[in-house]
Amino acid sequence: MPYGINGASSGQIQPTQQQGIAGRQTQQAGATARGKPNIPNGALVKGVVVSAEGNNAYTVRVAGYTLKAMANLPLAAGQRFQAVWDATTAPPLLRLRSEDLALLARFTGQSREVASSLLSRGLPLSEGVMKQIQQAWTRLGGQPQTLGSLVELWARSLPLTERNVQLVGWYLQLDGQKAQSLWKRARSLIRKRIAAGERFSLKELAAEDPEVGEFLEAHGMLSRPSREGVDPSLLAPAWWPIREDFTELAKISAHVEEYEGKKIWRVHFDIDGVALGTVEGEVSGDGEKMNAGLRTEGAWAASVLRSRLSELDSELRELGLPVSSLGVGETGGSGKRGQLSRYPHIDMEI
Repeated sequence: MPYGINGASSGQIQPTQQQGIAGRQTQQAGATARGKPNIPNGALVKGVVVSAEGNNAYTVRVAGYTLKAMANLPLAAGQRFQAVWDATTAPPLLRLRSEDLALLARFTGQSREVASSLLSRGLPLSEGVMKQIQQAWTRLGGQPQTLGSLVELWARSLPLTERNVQLVGWYLQLDGQKAQSLWKRARSLIRKRIAAGERFSLKELAAEDPEVGEFLEAHGMLSRPSREGVDPSLLAPAWWPIREDFTELAKISAHVEEYEGKKIWRVHFDIDGVALGTVEGEVSGDGEKMNAGLRTEGAWAASVLRSRLSELDSELRELGLPVSSLGVGETGGSGKRGQLSRYPHIDMEI
């Protein structure tokens, strides 16, 4: 990720410190006045699990808000999900769509739990996929906390081994502060070895700092592009630094597929900023042209980014990235994506 793009949270594409804080305070005041997000009952939402509280209770991030919710589908810390927002209960309930529930009715026992975990990530329920994941889950003891990691590994075509499951499960529970610390420790180890003229393979770094080694190994797994046909925005992201000093991280997941003989890559990311709040984005390209879309939590942040689109376009071109489409929109409170405001290239929505 080019360092210049991180202006969405605190780089060049940002208002002055004073403007940023003032605007952010205005947004926060509006949110306080509302008391809760305006998510209609029955809306299909996308979000991320901040933490699992037990007894089907979770803290989730949805539509720019951190909220308490119940769920009747298996979720894991760090997981992205799509679900129906049922506001008839307190706290609200996250559940599968009616068409997914109809599919789920065909299964019982462990098969039903596997199917539910796949559906919450928008993954297919083919017989082969179900069999492969269920066999691996049974082999590893069938513990609820391991199922999500197995599904994330399958979605990236990675081996469903006990070690991989343990590493991914541990990584998904990291918060931003811990991830920053581990990145800084890794950088320190690498710099020390470079200064001494020594090698710095993953194996050698792990021998000196085992936790850093495990972090980089799990990071490599979650940075692996998803299978063809799998939406990367619904997979658990990897923590990537977006500043040279590692003071800011973005959550990123990727996908590569072939279309008409060309490889098409998609990268989904979100950044938690101070002035603009959470900024989501998706970049896609085929090596010849690039399309990018940014989405914010509210109108004020979107207007700031729209006012700087020409600068972002110029900055990307200076880095040698040919931009075909570049736009900004809002993440609506209904869970639906707002209309993109495009910088005039190709009229295309990511």
